Amino acid sequence: MKLILLALLMVTGKLSAQISAEDGKSGRPFDYATVTGSPFLFSDWSEGWVKFANGNKLRHFKIKLDCAKNQLLLQYGGSTFAAESRISEFMIYRGKKDSLLFRKGFADPSGNGSEIFYQILAEGKAMLLKHNAKAILEQKLVNSTTSRRFEPEELYFIYLNGQLIPFQKRDPSSLDQLTSSSEPFAEFVRTSEPKLRDESEMQAVIKKFNEL
Repeated sequence: MKLILLALLMVTGKLSAQISAEDGKSGRPFDYATVTGSPFLFSDWSEGWVKFANGNKLRHFKIKLDCAKNQLLLQYGGSTFAAESRISEFMIYRGKKDSLLFRKGFADPSGNGSEIFYQILAEGKAMLLKHNAKAILEQKLVNSTTSRRFEPEELYFIYLNGQLIPFQKRDPSSLDQLTSSSEPFAEFVRTSEPKLRDESEMQAVIKKFNEL
């Protein structure tokens, strides 16, 4: 069964060589060995499915998202592989009710960013996207050594008419392109004055735009 699944994956998508060069203590790739914290969205493996650009969907793998490299890792039968270009979206299940959908293909006007996996928070004529990024921050210490750690960063975007529009918490001006394209939505913003204090409020306002 394992060989059949791996063969199917290599036909429908692209699979890199098995990941074997890991830190024996942490299980992380060696290039992360001197960095504290985790590069992953979740440190443990999650159930889920992956979908390829040709529409094929596979459900037999466990999934991890490396947010520092924007790389999807798949595990089956104790072997770990890095999936590459032809995966277009995937779902991560966390518990019985929680699920997170990720998709790529959202380029900015210059064509950059199409390979980034964005978490889909709202869909419709306007989409709310979240980029779960992690950067490696370096800090010089008093003893002349360097401390390196993973620093998470949550970046939000509205995807409208083929454009990625940065969307900031607590910044109503982030909605300007939406209000200029819809008078009913502009009236809604004027009367309700959305605060955009958290992710749920951001989702609610995009849902409202899509309803009007």
